Amino acid sequence: MLQITIELLPDGDETRAAVIARGSISNVTDVGEVCEYVCLFEENPWKGQSRGPYCAELTAWPRSERGAWEIVLAALSAAVGGAK
Repeated sequence: MLQITIELLPDGDETRAAVIARGSISNVTDVGEVCEYVCLFEENPWKGQSRGPYCAELTAWPRSERGAWEIVLAALSAAVGGAK
């Protein structure tokens, strides 16, 4: 499983970091060259407005040919896409 965490650093100060969003990308098939993944992304409420959870599936993902940022981009695109 990949876990993605987004932190807000007020004025770049890591001691005041606040987690504002989390996501996970989980392989739901046997480990192989091509896999299926379930994706979940959630945000902490911002100014009283909740967003998500956003869910998606990635099918036939060529895990040996793609890197970590590529699967994160694909998962976010599938789950969040053009969310407004």
